[in-house]
Amino acid sequence: MKGNRPMKRLIFVTGTDTGVGKTVITAGLLAVFRKKGYMTLAIKPFQTGATRREGILFSPDAMFYREIGLQDEPLEVLNPVALEPPAAPFVASILTYTPIELSKVYQAVAEVLPRYDLVILEGAGGLCVPILKDFFMADLARELGCPVLVVARGSLGTINHTLLTVRYAQTQGIPVLGVIINGLSPGTDQVGNLNPWVIKELSGVPLFGVVPFSPSIDVDKRKIGNLVELMEDSLNFNGLEEAIFGKFGDLG
Repeated sequence: MKGNRPMKRLIFVTGTDTGVGKTVITAGLLAVFRKKGYMTLAIKPFQTGATRREGILFSPDAMFYREIGLQDEPLEVLNPVALEPPAAPFVASILTYTPIELSKVYQAVAEVLPRYDLVILEGAGGLCVPILKDFFMADLARELGCPVLVVARGSLGTINHTLLTVRYAQTQGIPVLGVIINGLSPGTDQVGNLNPWVIKELSGVPLFGVVPFSPSIDVDKRKIGNLVELMEDSLNFNGLEEAIFGKFGDLG
């Protein structure tokens, strides 16, 4: 590990909405922090829209982590809870008559945290996505003591979605590491190009960068493409590293 950084960090990657690219960003963070010398693991606590093979549910997100990060932990650790319907965990559990077992998530985190410098948890959708009737993604992050890293899209509407997510986390007592914007293309218009600057100015939290869209990356097909290079070229990893390992107290 680089220098004498503190050990055992746990962070929570959330989105401003579903489909904003949390899995791509999570996998990219996993790869780059491993490359920098940190023992890093990514976990998808709740996978909905899981793939069924021979009667067994698989998490496409966890399989993408494994593809890029050479993770050899069992799949039940990388994804403690898998549900087939593509819906919020609470809704998917109702549709499949499957009780949600939070203890599986807590057990997986407790098992791996002593062995890793950094454990990245990827949420499902945003902070207000329900896991149980009265338990949301924000509650999971808060109970585990995780600061959140917000992944936002670069398109129209992102200012409102991002500011709402940051403000909600803060009202819930959850520290916000900062924001990463995912998916801007070379043809982005003037409004889109201004959005990152506006989010940085109005949110009051760091903007670690904008990761452009790449057609070579596909989570479902496990195509990594140029993800690692994009992450390294697009993000302020020195700032992100300091935010994770220097700004907050020891979470282990």
